[in-house]
Amino acid sequence: MAKKRVVVLYGGRADEHSISCISTAGVLGAMDTERFEPIPVGITKDGKWIINGEDPRGWNLDGGELPTVKITPESRPVMLDPSRGQDGFFIGEPSHINSADSGFGTSFVSMSDPEMHHVLTSLGHVDAVLPVLHGPYGEDGTVQGLLEMMGVPYVGCGVFASAACMVDDGKNYPSNNKNQQKNRRNYTGYPLHHPPPS
Repeated sequence: MAKKRVVVLYGGRADEHSISCISTAGVLGAMDTERFEPIPVGITKDGKWIINGEDPRGWNLDGGELPTVKITPESRPVMLDPSRGQDGFFIGEPSHINSADSGFGTSFVSMSDPEMHHVLTSLGHVDAVLPVLHGPYGEDGTVQGLLEMMGVPYVGCGVFASAACMVDDGKNYPSNNKNQQKNRRNYTGYPLHHPPPS
């Protein structure tokens, strides 16, 4: 039986970037590599998707600096062609990482453009994506929406559930904002936050 190829997305633009990196070390360490082929794809703090960065399996909380996704000399950009679905993950050349030309700064390309064919390599068929992202741009429905638009299966809550549960008024989780509570109650029929008795 062929191994399922799973893109493990980690890092991201949120303040919880380093916690995502630590979580990914645990996920990759626990993944059954007899059944799954993990493909770690890091997202830098400024939103660049890369492969071949520092191996997250070695990250931990045992002192020193918190880990972050950094571009290394071996890093290559990951770009997406949403129209190709599970076959829409591509790798550019290392020199493309900081280039805004031809879409390389955006992580989106169109393989319909003949100029792209000689500079991109397919990452191969992706069976699923496992987002190990925390906070905005990861667990708020944005990545889930992108993957649904591409038709790529992913692990976790869907777009609406992710967005509804990721409510933050800048002070705490869950929000104590009465309007947000009212809106969530209207969508779900149930309040998602019960204030403690006074």
